[in-house]
Amino acid sequence: MLMLDRALQKYVYTRDQGRYSSAGAFLIPYLIALVFEGLPLLYLELAIGQRLRMGSIGVWNSISPLLGGVGIASMIVSFLVDIFYNTILAWVLWYLFHSFQDPLPWSQCPLNDNLTGYNVECEKSTPVNYFWYRETLNITPDIETSGSLQWWLVICLASAWCVVYICCIKGIKSVGKAVYVTATFPYLVLTIFLIRALTLPGATDGLVYLFTPNNITVENYDHWLEYLNGTSPGEVASLDLTHCDLQTFLDQSASGTGLAFIVFTEAVIEMPGSQIWAILFFVMLFSLGLSSMFGNIEGVLTPINDLKLVPKWMPKELITALICLVAFLAALIFTLGSGNYWVEVFNSYELFPQTEVKPYPDWVFAIILLLCVLPVISIPLVALYKLICCRLKKSSVRTNLNSYFNNGFEVETQEQKNQRA
Repeated sequence: MLMLDRALQKYVYTRDQGRYSSAGAFLIPYLIALVFEGLPLLYLELAIGQRLRMGSIGVWNSISPLLGGVGIASMIVSFLVDIFYNTILAWVLWYLFHSFQDPLPWSQCPLNDNLTGYNVECEKSTPVNYFWYRETLNITPDIETSGSLQWWLVICLASAWCVVYICCIKGIKSVGKAVYVTATFPYLVLTIFLIRALTLPGATDGLVYLFTPNNITVENYDHWLEYLNGTSPGEVASLDLTHCDLQTFLDQSASGTGLAFIVFTEAVIEMPGSQIWAILFFVMLFSLGLSSMFGNIEGVLTPINDLKLVPKWMPKELITALICLVAFLAALIFTLGSGNYWVEVFNSYELFPQTEVKPYPDWVFAIILLLCVLPVISIPLVALYKLICCRLKKSSVRTNLNSYFNNGFEVETQEQKNQRA
């Protein structure tokens, strides 16, 4: 149930749905990939884990020592996902904290410095877009302009990691208790939103549009590739690597990582009692995010124990704290003014090296290539290491078989006797 609640898939689901001209066309590759690839792989992974009672490295070593690198690759991917994924939870916390204000801060433009009118930058777009790109991200014109650390995001990121650590401090015992809430509460909220949506005018037209496919969109092979490559928990989904400044962001329709923070927040402010709906929505997102983080953290902790990289006297609570601290420090790059660009680089790069009109600089593509190679390279390296160790072991065994010792004296073999005769 924990893995079925992967918030990343729901996040990608809502993000990518906005990129297609037909939601029905979007559902076709999504559901086919889910039924024929996602669920079978999920069942296979759960069955192997339950049978062998090991982490990814132990499982693959049991299947074949030459495939131990697959487990290491899975651990590396889980750690990379941990680094950037909690940034999304930090954004959710930032919006959740502001959901208690009346009116909601993204429902109207702020006043200018002279208090004589509204902010010009906000008036050129919408309050929702302005709050996301300026008040939350304080985004820079491009990835090369890093900007400074946004202290409010640093605090939210630290809070998110503290919550993850508290829930994972006792391992499966503490995670199991937290899952009772994180795995059930989102479905309650989604049901409430569904009932509310079905009571709105035009709900029938929306359902017809949702399930009416567009043949042109269905025939686009890019959509199929995205979902065939994006169902595995350790993999990442599509990327629109674009060179963007704030004005470009504000002028475009909502897409990419900010879809949940733009489209849904826009819908919330149109509802009566918008504060209540906003609180429910962001608590739901945070619960979903925690569910995914539990699996990712365990995907790092268990292989580390399998590899016996830490001394036995070190408690698991301390190991978990160290992993969370390292991931938090690495994730500070996502709290910079250019942090949203880095989230895109980490989250989705399957269209590499395709870009839009203004490409990213070459060194960004070098980092993307490194992210691709880093997990995969462990597979052949581990296999090569095992083969070398096996060859050395066989050579050592042959050497030992050539002579026998008994009470310190060498025993003459039959071949040596024949030669002497």
